[in-house]
Amino acid sequence: MQRWSYDLLLARVAGRIRYNPDREAVIAATAGRCDAAELAGYLRQLAAARALARHPLNARLFAEDLLLAYQRLIRA
Repeated sequence: MQRWSYDLLLARVAGRIRYNPDREAVIAATAGRCDAAELAGYLRQLAAARALARHPLNARLFAEDLLLAYQRLIRA
């Protein structure tokens, strides 16, 4: 998710991608519907989540929270 989201942000602000060149068209289309500041915030959320990833939280709730945040991010 971090690499995908980083590619979204990079596509949005620089018009290129780094990690998923095989998905460039999808990333570019999705990035066009996103706000750069919100993408940066989501990347910070993912970084914080990574720090908690080894905690014995309910893994399904953990993943669901991140995916719901992603869904809100890409909605136009």
